[in-house]
Amino acid sequence: MRRIGVYLAHPRAGSFNHALFETVVQHLSDLGSEVLAHDLYAEEFAPELSADETGHGPIRHRDG
Repeated sequence: MRRIGVYLAHPRAGSFNHALFETVVQHLSDLGSEVLAHDLYAEEFAPELSADETGHGPIRHRDG
């Protein structure tokens, strides 16, 4: 069995993105996949992570 992660990051319930998310999750489930569905806003995921916190240091941009 395949294990597939599906993630949604949209603040408004009932949005088109939510409809797509639900459809994808249902379709993958119907195909026999184990679906790990995550609505990041509903789970109160806090995405604030600085580059320093990643352990890779600050992001550097090339000029030009």
